[in-house]
Amino acid sequence: LNFDESLEVEAHLWDIWCELAKDELPLPLGGMALSRSIPLTQAIKYEQTLIDAVKIATHHKPLLSKMLLERGLIRVNSDELNTYLNLYANEHSVCLSEIQYKAIDKLFELGYNAGFYSQKLLSQDYIIPQEYKELRYE
Repeated sequence: LNFDESLEVEAHLWDIWCELAKDELPLPLGGMALSRSIPLTQAIKYEQTLIDAVKIATHHKPLLSKMLLERGLIRVNSDELNTYLNLYANEHSVCLSEIQYKAIDKLFELGYNAGFYSQKLLSQDYIIPQEYKELRYE
C-alpha cells in the first residue's frame, strides 16, 4: 500500500501487469484457497464464512476502520486503511465476474509459461461447485 518516499519507483505493479497480460485485465491481488482434503460440505461452509466476512467488511467499513485504528490492530493510517479496504472488501470481492476469471487464468498462464506449473490451470476447474449445495440441501 505504501513505500518509503526515498525509494525511486521505476514501474508500478499495475503497469507491469498490463505489460505481461497484454490486456487491461484486473490485477489479481490475492485469493483464498481451501485444501481439497476438506470434505465438500465443510468447504462450502468455510467459503460462506469467508463471503460473509467480506460482506461485513464491505457494508461496515467506517465501523470496522474505527475499531481497527482504535485498537491498534493495524500499522497504517486511516487513509491507507481505507485504500486497503476498498481494494480487498468491495462488491467485486464476493463473487467473481467473467473478467476476473479471465485475469486469474492469465496469471496462471503466465506462471505456466514461466515454468511454475507442469500444466495449464483454469480457475473454473478449482471453484467449489455451488450446484452441489443446492442439490444436497433441496
